[in-house]
Amino acid sequence: MGKKYVVMIDGSELAKSAAQMCAKACHKEDEVHLYSCFVRSSYIAPAKPLVDQHNAYLSEAAAFFESKGPKLVHKVEPTTEPRSAVTEYCRAIMPDYIFMGSRGMGELKGLFGSVSHYLLHHWERGSICIVKSAPPADQEGLKYLVCTDCSGHANRAVDALAATAQPEDTITVYAGVPSPPRYETYHRVKGEKPERPKFVYDVTEKFLDAQTAAMAAAEPEMILTENENYEQELQLAKEKAETYATTTKNRLMSQNTNLKADKIELAPKVTIDATRDIIKAAEKVDCVVMGTRGLGIVSRMVFGSVSNSVLHNVEDKAFLIVH
Repeated sequence: MGKKYVVMIDGSELAKSAAQMCAKACHKEDEVHLYSCFVRSSYIAPAKPLVDQHNAYLSEAAAFFESKGPKLVHKVEPTTEPRSAVTEYCRAIMPDYIFMGSRGMGELKGLFGSVSHYLLHHWERGSICIVKSAPPADQEGLKYLVCTDCSGHANRAVDALAATAQPEDTITVYAGVPSPPRYETYHRVKGEKPERPKFVYDVTEKFLDAQTAAMAAAEPEMILTENENYEQELQLAKEKAETYATTTKNRLMSQNTNLKADKIELAPKVTIDATRDIIKAAEKVDCVVMGTRGLGIVSRMVFGSVSNSVLHNVEDKAFLIVH
C-alpha cells in the first residue's frame, strides 16, 4: 500500500529542494500532494493571476516526479493565515510524510510565524521532512544518518526511513549510549585530556586537574577501584551501543528487503555529547533522521532536546523528524 506525501510549494528555492527530496524518497505507488497557499485580505476575492502563478509553481515542482510516476494532486488556495491553512489541509488528508523548506529560524524567531516551525511542534502524526538544502538532482541515491537508542520514538524514525529508503541509498546508523559516571576522573588520573562536553569550558580545566590530583593523593585505592569499575561499565556501554546499531540495521532490512547490507554502515559510540556527535556526522550525509519526544517550548529551551538542537545547528541538510 502506498504512502501519502504533502509537499509545501511557494516558488522558493527551498520549496523546490523539498520537492526534489520528496521525489527521491517516494515510490510509484505513492500519492503526492503538491500544496500551495497565498495570503489575501479576508474581504477580497482571490485574484486569478495569483492562482495562475501558484499553479505554475506546482507544475514546476511536478517535473521532479516524472521519473518516479506517483499519483500527483495539485492544490492552490487563498488564506489569511498560512499555518492554519497548511494544518487544516494536512488534517483533511492525513499524510504519512510532510516535506517543506525551512529558512533555518531559531527557536525564538520561529515563534513569530515560521510555518515549518509551527508544524514541527504542532503536528503529532507521521513524519515531517524539513529541507534546508537538497543534494544535486543527478546524485544517485541519498545519504541518510539515522539516530537511534532503540527507544519507541527512535524506532518510529527507523520505520519511517525504511518505508522511504531506496536500494541505491546509503544509511549510517548512529547508536549513542551515554558514558558511565566518573568519565572525567578516569581520564585525568591516567594523565589523559578528556573529551570536553559542550557545557564545560576551558576555564574549569585547572580546577578539575587540581581536584583529581587531590583525590588521587588522598584516596589512591578508592580511585583505582573506581577506575576498574568504570572500565567494566564502559565495556558494557560499548556492547549496548553495538547491540543498538545491529538491531536497528536488522530492523531496517526486515522492513525493506530492497535495502543492501553493504550500504548500511554502523556507527555505535559511547558518548558524553550525542548532539555534538550527530552534528559532526551530519556533515557527510544529505538527510538526518531522528525521532522526537514532542517536548514543549519551555522544556526544549530550558532542558534541551537533541532533535531540536541538531535541527537548529546544522545547515544545508534535510531532516526527517518523526513523532
